[in-house]
Amino acid sequence: MSNIAPTPDPQTNGKNGARGAKSGASKVEKTKVTAKAAAQSAKDTSLQAAEKVAQKAETVADDAVQHVAQHAKDFADQGKSRTEHMVRAVGRAFEAGSQSLENDGMTGTASYVRAAAHGLNRAAEEVDGVNTQSMTARVEDFVRQRPMLTVGALAIAGFALAGALKNNTHQG
Repeated sequence: MSNIAPTPDPQTNGKNGARGAKSGASKVEKTKVTAKAAAQSAKDTSLQAAEKVAQKAETVADDAVQHVAQHAKDFADQGKSRTEHMVRAVGRAFEAGSQSLENDGMTGTASYVRAAAHGLNRAAEEVDGVNTQSMTARVEDFVRQRPMLTVGALAIAGFALAGALKNNTHQG
């Protein structure tokens, strides 16, 4: 037995090296193709998820707008009704005052007060004729066209209200 290792055949070694290199290159190419496919799949999945999130956000936003619009319409209807009743009550008070003035012999003044009462009654009819649906639609359009202006105005109103409430609590 000899301790000397056999000398490799240069021709056999070259063939094995070339086969190994080709095999390695093939594996690298397969890995590259697999990685590209995985990256494209991840990209597609991400885009689909982003689209779903955007659609959900749009749906939630639309629902919120509808909810707020309905509350605004209800609030406007209540305000319209209260305003109409208040104006009619003041008109009736003016009418009663004109009667009292007429009974006291102040017919000239009574006619002015009666004219004011009729004007208030016409104003109440105008308030009653206001279409709150179109009014809320106009407000909604304004907010959609000028969102930053709306946010700014609401912020200023909030600060003013907070300041007024703060002053009220310090005085009270």
